[in-house]
Amino acid sequence: MSPGSDILCHFCRASEPWPPCGAPAIAQRTDMTRFSDRDVLPAWSLPFGTGIATSTGEDSIGASPSELKITQTMPPPGGRKGNDDMRKHKGFSLIELLIVVAIILIIAAIAIPNLLKSRIAANEASTTSTMRTLNTAEVTFASTYNSGFTDNLNRLGAPAGGTQPDMNKADLVDPVLAAMAGAAVSTNSFVKAGYIFTYLPAATAPGNTTWGYIAQYTINADPQARGSSGQRSFISNESAVIRANATAQATLSDMPL
Repeated sequence: MSPGSDILCHFCRASEPWPPCGAPAIAQRTDMTRFSDRDVLPAWSLPFGTGIATSTGEDSIGASPSELKITQTMPPPGGRKGNDDMRKHKGFSLIELLIVVAIILIIAAIAIPNLLKSRIAANEASTTSTMRTLNTAEVTFASTYNSGFTDNLNRLGAPAGGTQPDMNKADLVDPVLAAMAGAAVSTNSFVKAGYIFTYLPAATAPGNTTWGYIAQYTINADPQARGSSGQRSFISNESAVIRANATAQATLSDMPL
């Protein structure tokens, strides 16, 4: 277009390339004269999606200026309408948030019971393994020192640094199983993997539980919280057979594993 021309909004008469009202821009002369044959519309002065065509819809090449018209196929980007749409879609609705919370609760309801079952199974497997280790240690102690089974679990532990194992500290199990670590409850009891282990030496002669005369013993393992840290209770003795009870403390009359 010739000097003095501009892009005016058909509605708000603003002279910005992108009308603030969001209406299609219409190119026209500021002096309201018609296009001349030498008028050229610069590409930067038309909104995105705006084209030039004749009033009859034919190609604008070769058409006279009086037949030219400006068409627009989409609103200018960044106009007021576009900003309003962005405001409408900003954030989440209450229904969307409730749906997300419901999905999380459903997943938790499925996963938490399975996680608890896996934890119980792992603790019970660790408990039976510990009882087998203690049975092996007791038999090894009795056969090595020919003195019967131990009167307390400390005898199965490691000796002080630099000294050789003997009947007082046989070095057959780790400090936890020997009731010498922080998990020890007494010299014959300790906690491991959610279970409380209790070693009880038995007398071969009536009333005699003196060390050196012990030929029988029992090891009980009970869950700290039944149904949470473990479900079954276990018991074993010098026979090395492990028995279980799912509702109460196990006895030697319960079914073996």
